[in-house]
Amino acid sequence: MKKFFIFLSIFASLCLFSCSFAEDESEYLSAPSVAIDKPVISHARRSSSDTEVYVYRINNTSTDQDHNSYHIGTLYPQNITDEILQFSDTLAYTNKKYKYQFVFIDSDGNKHPTEWSSEATIAGGLNLSDTPNIKYDIPSTIYLAYDSRTAEKTLQVGGGNIQKLGLDNSGNPNIDNFAYESKYVPTLILKTNLRSVAFDLKNEQLNNIDYEQGTTRASIEKIVVTSFLPSDFYNKKIECVGIAGKYVTTNTNGDKILYIYWTEPAAIKTVYAEDTSVLLSNFEIKSTEATGTNY
Repeated sequence: MKKFFIFLSIFASLCLFSCSFAEDESEYLSAPSVAIDKPVISHARRSSSDTEVYVYRINNTSTDQDHNSYHIGTLYPQNITDEILQFSDTLAYTNKKYKYQFVFIDSDGNKHPTEWSSEATIAGGLNLSDTPNIKYDIPSTIYLAYDSRTAEKTLQVGGGNIQKLGLDNSGNPNIDNFAYESKYVPTLILKTNLRSVAFDLKNEQLNNIDYEQGTTRASIEKIVVTSFLPSDFYNKKIECVGIAGKYVTTNTNGDKILYIYWTEPAAIKTVYAEDTSVLLSNFEIKSTEATGTNY
């Protein structure tokens, strides 16, 4: 009898393991398809409840060092009429090897990822010799200073200028094939262990330019973090991912977003405002410091 119960116990454990394993496998949708000539990444719609679809890319080229996955685009399926959702990777290099993934997000915020696509060698992308850099160039002297000494917690770019995408140090275009460089908006990417948020930057916040005002100089406009930070970012460790370019396309009327194209984020070091020589890996804002009133 004792051996029989041991057998039942082992059998039950195996059944539970098998069920759990099957559920894990079913969490991933089929991989998107990739047309290498454009390149265009495609996948069938998942559900009418999906509000966003994130597109991720990995550079799988063996000679390149960076094999991290990056969020390169967002689709808004409820504003798109096509049954097959498609995303054009306008910032992919010719002859580079990439893999892609879609992540469907439903109205409750649940994420439904696909498998990664097969490796695709791009044939109709950007020419590397004409487009040496498709993300912001941030020198090591530039920093993002966090100031917690006042009620309005702020961030401020210092240490130099961050050039607009597609321009050289003199402000002249140097990327012939980068068609949308003038339309990309710089955004600051902050994240917690749960999610990330992008905040649009103005030129006065991005560039550390001195403005002549008689005998004085105006300070660069600060970024008031509490003015845009979502409520679930409070009481969490917040890290700065970097600065990415954002390009938005809308419908004909301009009232619905169809796609957002993202450049890869360029890292920028975070420091204390009171002592910019001290690096800051993360910062935290308490919920009691949040602005606004519940309604």
